[in-house]
Amino acid sequence: MNCLVSIVIPSFNSKAFIKDTLLSVEAQTYRPIEIIVVDDGSTDGTADYVESLHLPDVRVVRQENGGACVARNRGFAESRGEYIKFFDADDILMPDALEKQVRHLESLAENEVSIGSYRLKDEIITPEENWMGGFLTPLPMYRRSVIEKVGGFDPKMKFWQDAEFVYNCWAHGFRFRQCEELIYEYRLCINPNSITSKKKDWSVIRYFYLKHKGAAKDYLGEVAYNRYFIMGLYIHNTNPIDHPSTLYHFLRKQMPFRIHPAQICGSRVAGYLAWYGGYILPYEWWYGWVSWFFDKF
Repeated sequence: MNCLVSIVIPSFNSKAFIKDTLLSVEAQTYRPIEIIVVDDGSTDGTADYVESLHLPDVRVVRQENGGACVARNRGFAESRGEYIKFFDADDILMPDALEKQVRHLESLAENEVSIGSYRLKDEIITPEENWMGGFLTPLPMYRRSVIEKVGGFDPKMKFWQDAEFVYNCWAHGFRFRQCEELIYEYRLCINPNSITSKKKDWSVIRYFYLKHKGAAKDYLGEVAYNRYFIMGLYIHNTNPIDHPSTLYHFLRKQMPFRIHPAQICGSRVAGYLAWYGGYILPYEWWYGWVSWFFDKF
């Protein structure tokens, strides 16, 4: 007998585009499913609109505005499925995505999570099969026990919730495995009212770094964690127009006494070059240059 799959979709003022998302989930070849839309205090009538669609597998949960993490946790608490998939209110799920991902998940060990590929415009993007593989929230399919053990999404994370959750899964011993199937279409920037804050709040960045720094030393090492944090998260998710001296500004102004140049490369010389290169070189030159340095040192 097929296991119930719960698809949790947080939404905030998503009335203009959520119908296409819900229809793509409702049209899945896999059954049984339940679709839980958590309306996070919308003011555009999203919840009423979703209910008016009368989609058989969709249930609406209403709450006061609390942010993406609170909404996802609420959806999980309301869910009954053995397998859980978090999805966004502005993306499109491929028709056979759940069928393929359930099959893949059932072939994995208990401590493994299934991830797939996604389409961005005309490009198919396949994340690497590693501990950052499930970075985008709609990619993974989890066993219920994974989320229970990890404890859900951290409400203090106003952005980078997906990255922090994946990192937390890794810290709890879970690994992400690629099923090599196209899972969803990422509709870039279609939602001007994203439930996730785009503002780079320095306190959130510092919180993430310090929350995991101690435990990371046990299984990654200090250098690997700092490099992951700086390159994989901060630099990759920073607009160079807003932060022309990204690395220098971040490390020297916002993370004083947290990260030292010698703690980001195996070579002290390379560490200092990477550190001050963010201040001296244009962003586009520096990013490629320091990425090469990180690979070599």
